[in-house]
Amino acid sequence: MFTGAASGESGVQIEQYEAEESVVINSHTGKILKTSVALSVPVGDKQDEKYVSLYRAYSGFLFDTDTVEEVNAAELPDKVLSYIRNRFADIDAPRYQEGDSTNSYEDSVDIDYVLTTAVIYNENDIFSLCKTVATKYMAGDSIQEKYYFNYDIAHGKVIDIYSLFGEENIEPLTSLLRRQLMEQNKVHSEQQLYDMGFFNLDNMMLSGNFTFTHTGVMWVYRPLELGCYALGNVQIELPYSELLPYTISDEIDMSKL
Repeated sequence: MFTGAASGESGVQIEQYEAEESVVINSHTGKILKTSVALSVPVGDKQDEKYVSLYRAYSGFLFDTDTVEEVNAAELPDKVLSYIRNRFADIDAPRYQEGDSTNSYEDSVDIDYVLTTAVIYNENDIFSLCKTVATKYMAGDSIQEKYYFNYDIAHGKVIDIYSLFGEENIEPLTSLLRRQLMEQNKVHSEQQLYDMGFFNLDNMMLSGNFTFTHTGVMWVYRPLELGCYALGNVQIELPYSELLPYTISDEIDMSKL
């Protein structure tokens, strides 16, 4: 269902689409999957190569694939529902074995699954978007993960961490993130971070899960990547001014962002 449109003055045109369904994904257990999808979708002239390239990259990000089926924007929500339904059915089916008394209706766990995409940055020929996946198991367990997509519209390609900063700057940038993590948590040592529930700081790597914002670049570590589950998605942002010395890309000028 189309629910409206919005765009930045200099950015890509965006339309909002929503869809939802409740389906039984395992006839033996009666397990029900309730799915809600709310998508911010880039739209444009299908004759415009820059738009077509962006849309294909966006679709690949949405479906976690490099092979993208041509789908109109209005059809995307239903395609996403089908993709999620089939994925959960494939995961759940092997858990039932004929004659296994443990696989009963009483043991079934219904699932509430919400997928949204939201634009984070849409200016200066850079398009950044967040895909949030929230999975709620009716037994009580809940998971939320955030994934980011960054696209260079002018040059028609996805922006990755190595093309932006170069392999040689990964280590110093990681040190900056570690320092920023201490500052935003108002602590003075890594031991204090460990006491708060963070871990693996000695092996911390510059995440490829990042986004452009209006003030800098923000890295996001998903649950259990950098800290205990209770910490959720850990966000660390560095201002553009601090990142300028480490930028190797001659296609993206951070001084103008």
